[in-house]
Amino acid sequence: MQKYLKIMLTSLLTVGILAACTVAPAPGAASGRPVGATSQKLLWSVEGVNELPGLDPANPQNAQSVLAINLIFGGLVKLDAQLNVVPDGAEKWSVSEDGKTYTFTIRSGLKFADGAAVTAQDFADSINRALQPETASYGASFQLQHVVGAADVASGAAAEASGIQVVDDQTLAITTDETVPYFLAQLTYPVTFVVPLKLIEEQGDSWTDQAYGTGPFRVKEWQHNQKLILEPNPNYWAGAVGVGEIELPFIQDSETAYQLYRTGDLDIMGSQQNPVPSARIPEVSSSPDFHNVASFAVRYVGFNNKKAPFDNENVRRALAMSVDKVTLAQRVLNGAVGATDRILPAGFPGSQYPVPGLAF
Repeated sequence: MQKYLKIMLTSLLTVGILAACTVAPAPGAASGRPVGATSQKLLWSVEGVNELPGLDPANPQNAQSVLAINLIFGGLVKLDAQLNVVPDGAEKWSVSEDGKTYTFTIRSGLKFADGAAVTAQDFADSINRALQPETASYGASFQLQHVVGAADVASGAAAEASGIQVVDDQTLAITTDETVPYFLAQLTYPVTFVVPLKLIEEQGDSWTDQAYGTGPFRVKEWQHNQKLILEPNPNYWAGAVGVGEIELPFIQDSETAYQLYRTGDLDIMGSQQNPVPSARIPEVSSSPDFHNVASFAVRYVGFNNKKAPFDNENVRRALAMSVDKVTLAQRVLNGAVGATDRILPAGFPGSQYPVPGLAF
């Protein structure tokens, strides 16, 4: 098996991810453990701090937490590699003729990692919990704003959203206030993930130290300010995951992480939050297993177009034309990112439509 490196670099204009490449270890250094072995150590970087802010799906707070949350928990639906909405905790669903009511059939035999059965009520209670003000969710009220009654729960006026109805143990209906074409995609957000309310009631705020859900892994140990260790969920609906353990050390400095990878102390490194220094790209880009994978992010310079001189369209156009994006991407950042003329990242729904750019 091969050792893998995942790298992300940003420019002012775009973000690029370089993923899954084999890099030879430094002379005399041991190689990393092969991916798929009984223990897999992944790089984890929390910029500026040495700790994850949390593992509660209702309040993930940052992208680092979201990565771990997606390994531990699951929702009704999820996105596949092509960004299609596919079944997860729900094995199927239907949409009413008016496009406002989504009826989900909960997967038969779905269980939490501790073996407890998961029902439609668990999903309803978890979503309502995310909306409740005492949960202090960062984004639930925004991401679920179209669910009928969600605003009432978020304001404290109601304990449950009237648009979330448990039909029976295996059937959940969610009604929106209008036709929302992207609603299913919104249900892939962590705030809709099912959580073990019994564990939360028993453990209080410390429940995430032993967090589990319906995802492929569960928390084995959270060594605060050091690392998170995950083990397979023995009751995962999709079967065995094939990895005995995932260790995610918290590493702030990307150069330190890169050197740990080079010496075999990390099997996988690199993410949008922990980029490899751009100067390192030339020495790894020649690897036959080096792949460039687009990140769903765009970096750009914005202006307040209500204030002079930016209220003048010609000034804004002149500034846009003054930046040689291609040279910046290819020469300054070693080709680790790509130039773009659009606000939507490459591969994102809608990004396939042509947008006329401004020449340098």
